Amino acid sequence: MVADGASVSFDRFMEWALYDPETGYYRQPPAAVLGKHGDFYTASQLQPVFGALIALLLPEQPVLELGAGRGEMRAALLPREYGSIGPGDELPASWSGTVFANEFFDALPVIAGVRRGNQFRELLVQRTGHTYRWTEGPELSAEHLLYVNRYLPNLPDDARFEIAERAGDWIRRIGRCLTAGTVLIIDYGWSAAEYLRFPDGTLMSYRRHAALENVLANPGSQDITAHVPFPVLIDAARESGFASIRFETLAQTLLPALERSPEFISDKRLAVQLKTLLFGMGESFRTLTLHKEATK
Repeated sequence: MVADGASVSFDRFMEWALYDPETGYYRQPPAAVLGKHGDFYTASQLQPVFGALIALLLPEQPVLELGAGRGEMRAALLPREYGSIGPGDELPASWSGTVFANEFFDALPVIAGVRRGNQFRELLVQRTGHTYRWTEGPELSAEHLLYVNRYLPNLPDDARFEIAERAGDWIRRIGRCLTAGTVLIIDYGWSAAEYLRFPDGTLMSYRRHAALENVLANPGSQDITAHVPFPVLIDAARESGFASIRFETLAQTLLPALERSPEFISDKRLAVQLKTLLFGMGESFRTLTLHKEATK
């Protein structure tokens, strides 16, 4: 909770708005968040096509899903051993198998910032009564300046941006617990050449299937997301000892599985789901596939 008159970092505000045990957005029943009567869809709601294609792509080994939503993927991935954890949960101390994360990383809290000439300042959230507004805070720490210089070079003056340090932390945590296996991440995000397309940053809210720019409104009642910085994830994967790293569009990832399931094209009902996956989400969503061999 943000005290009246106080200012907090945006990542603390986002964590409270999304994950507070009593009032957080993701503590609502999944039906209130996802699907036709919720605020947004994810690829996991495009069943049975999405589940069947992912099941064909993943090795026949235990699956641990990050951020499982309403659990649509559980039935699709059986008879594999299946488990799920949320953003606030601990990973197993040791795991061998597949880690699957569909639209998990975009909802991890981020630090917000703005460039003012030669200075890079943190953006804080200030509460006045029931209203929340942006206010400029101190200059970024040396650690966060290194992040900006590495991943967000050449930002124009007055550009807003996010520092997604938790995204890299999650990859490192997965790398420590995964003794052998595969990680499949599906999300929307940006590559190294694309961030300058977002001079106002990538923060966005969703409510009743409408995109909203004011991410500070209605905390606990609307989603908050930030585009995933895939270069951050890739660097963390290299640091964590993953031997194989593949980054591509969702459509490129799904096509090999589709070749093994031609019935999805001939069935009109399933073809509608397939079209959304390949030509809607398929181009805007990216996949990052990591692989780690067992150490001898």
